[in-house]
Amino acid sequence: MSDSGISKRMLQAGKRQAERPAHVAVVPEPPTSPEPVAEATRQPVAESYVKASCFLTPDQRTWLNTVVAQAKLDGIDGISASDLVRLALSRLHGEVAGGFDLTAALVDQAHAEAERFPGRKNRGLPTRR
Repeated sequence: MSDSGISKRMLQAGKRQAERPAHVAVVPEPPTSPEPVAEATRQPVAESYVKASCFLTPDQRTWLNTVVAQAKLDGIDGISASDLVRLALSRLHGEVAGGFDLTAALVDQAHAEAERFPGRKNRGLPTRR
């Protein structure tokens, strides 16, 4: 076949393609609902931790490492800095639920830390009430 024959076939194929819609959305069938399962037989959904990063003062980091190391020396394996942070957050959450003014404490802490850590001011300081 000559070059003009190939070109003519390619041109016709391109025209046929151009006549079709560019994208055809396929709508999937809705999933069929499984047989109803008794609540008592359902397996609990396993939760997993999420990673979060934060900044600590050098003293806080030292204390965190000391607590974890002491637990190991006491024969308690599996205690990590994450365990300590989660415990502290849980207790703080309970205090807030009990009426602790977290906002005022955070503002006071930010101002106190700005005196020791000059970089804290670069993020902006909250206004004291």
